[in-house]
Amino acid sequence: MKKFERIYQDLEAKIKSGIYPTSTLLPSENELTKIYDVSRGTIRQSLDMLEKHGYINKQQGKGNIVLNHAAYTFPISGIKSYKEIAQEYQFSVETKVILNKRIKVPAFILEVIDIDPDEEFIHLIRVRYIHDKVEIIDHDLIRASVIPEIPDDVANNSIYEYFEDDLGLTISYAHKEFFAEKATELDQDYFEINADDFVITVNSFVYLNDTTFFQFTASRHRLETFKFQEIARR
Repeated sequence: MKKFERIYQDLEAKIKSGIYPTSTLLPSENELTKIYDVSRGTIRQSLDMLEKHGYINKQQGKGNIVLNHAAYTFPISGIKSYKEIAQEYQFSVETKVILNKRIKVPAFILEVIDIDPDEEFIHLIRVRYIHDKVEIIDHDLIRASVIPEIPDDVANNSIYEYFEDDLGLTISYAHKEFFAEKATELDQDYFEINADDFVITVNSFVYLNDTTFFQFTASRHRLETFKFQEIARR
């Protein structure tokens, strides 16, 4: 492990443990170079990682402000499986499959995608636990003509790992939309919220590299504990 990665992990642990509380400033770059006995460039690499993962916000002339790390940061762009995100952010996670069955193609997909109305889809609903608390409910509709079946043990692990490594598919791009909406009965049951509460929904139409549409996902998130982050550059 490189020096900047070790320093990043140490600072991350100190933020999580409250040594550096939310809304306070980290020690300055000069102070950190002395604390860790490394160059300023190494410290900047560590700080860049903290910013990338949503732990700090750099403010010119002020310093590095510690952000609320209770909010889990998910990328807006890119296509990553839940397992990949969990590994990247070192979540303690568990997935529970509550539905896995074939259905006729839903009408809303026929309104968007030009496919045979007699096609079937695999309907998956999976509940995602982070640190023993339900934080995400994923609804997947997967085109059965592309993926004929998804065993429960695969759905409990990583369907993208199965698609790419076992079936040899190449997942290429997705069209996404983000919005808030009232909680459904399923949301209320698993999130333990009320009918008047809102959740954040991320809808994705996902395509293979040959432009074949194969998956629709509606990922429903707790409003109060999730934020979506992307780095935007001019």
